[in-house]
Order: sequence, then structure tokens, then C-alpha cells
Amino acid sequence: VPLSIRSFAIGAGMGFLLSAFIVLIISMTGGGNFNFQFERFSDYLRYMIPLIVFLLIAALGEEWIFRGYPLSRLSQAVKPGWANVLVSLVFMAGHWGGSGWNVLSATNIFLFSMLLGALRFTRGGIPLAWGFHFTWNSFYVMTGTALSGEKFTVPFIDFIYTGPVWLSGGLYGPEGSIIASFALMIAIISIQRYLKFRPLNEEIENKRLSL
Repeated sequence: VPLSIRSFAIGAGMGFLLSAFIVLIISMTGGGNFNFQFERFSDYLRYMIPLIVFLLIAALGEEWIFRGYPLSRLSQAVKPGWANVLVSLVFMAGHWGGSGWNVLSATNIFLFSMLLGALRFTRGGIPLAWGFHFTWNSFYVMTGTALSGEKFTVPFIDFIYTGPVWLSGGLYGPEGSIIASFALMIAIISIQRYLKFRPLNEEIENKRLSL
């Protein structure tokens, strides 16, 4: 299996598990609950397949725009960590607004970008970050929750928010929840600990050495 495909698959698995964990904890702590319309499952499949393709392409586009060339170039001028912070601030600004936008959701978008940047600096590179980004977005849409303040009218399943905004994320979706804050911080710390035993992406390392 080519490294890029394997990296994408690993990233996709990580993104799925983390987003599922966040939604599970939100529902278990009273932040919301699912509402199913089982008779509309066939409608769900017809609706979701083209949307998943769109999310796949959109995630790749965002990764190239934010963590492709710009992050590589910045990493030649400043330390990779600071480059990641700068790109993440721009990423957060690019996602400004949307229903339910507040300080907590803005912070979580910043943390999400920092996590993707950390994945970008591993040997998995862009494919790893792309896979994570894709399933992170897809899981929220597929389960009827809002994605960055955008609520899709999904047949078959809907997520009804019943708890306070800080717990449920409210109109912004799980990305606006304090649960997401803790999950993202733990994931970032775990990846940074992993990176201590792995060199940065060879592409960036070679460019820094050639200066």
C-alpha cells in the first residue's frame, strides 16, 4: 500500500475516533441526544454520498491552502511550532462567523488547526492531515450535528441540543463544546510527545538544511 494512501487511512481513522468520542461524551453528559427516522434511511444514503465526496475535496483544498506551501515556507523562516501558530490564526480567521460563533468555538478552531499542523509535520504529511480533516467534518455531518455553525438538513438522523452551549456547542456544533477543547488539547499533546521520537517531515527538514 502506498505511503500516502496508508497515511490518509490512518488520519481518517484518527479523525473519526476523536470526533465520535466528542459527540459521545456530549450526549452522555446531557448535552444532546439523537433523533432517528428509520423510514428515511434510503433518503439518507442518497443525500450523503455526494456530500461526502464534496467534503473529501473540500478538506484536501483547505489542507493545501493552509498546511501545504504556506506552512512549509513559514517553517523555513521560523520554528515549525511558531509557523503552525501563525497558520492556525489565519485558519481561525478564515472560519470566522457562523451560527453560534463565540470565543470557545474560535479557540477550538485554532486548536483544530494546530492539531492538523502537528499531523502535517509527521512522516504522514498532508495525506495524514487530510484524512483526519475529512472524517472530522464528515462525522459531524453524518450524525446530524452542526459543522462550524452550518447545520445540514440530513434525512434519517438529527442531533438535538439539550444542554448548555458550553457543553453541547449549541448552534455551532460539537466544535464549540468544552469537550472538544479538552479532546483537542490532549490529542495535540499526544502528537507532540510522539514527534519527540520522530523527525519532522523530510521535505521541510531538507529545505531548512539547504538554507
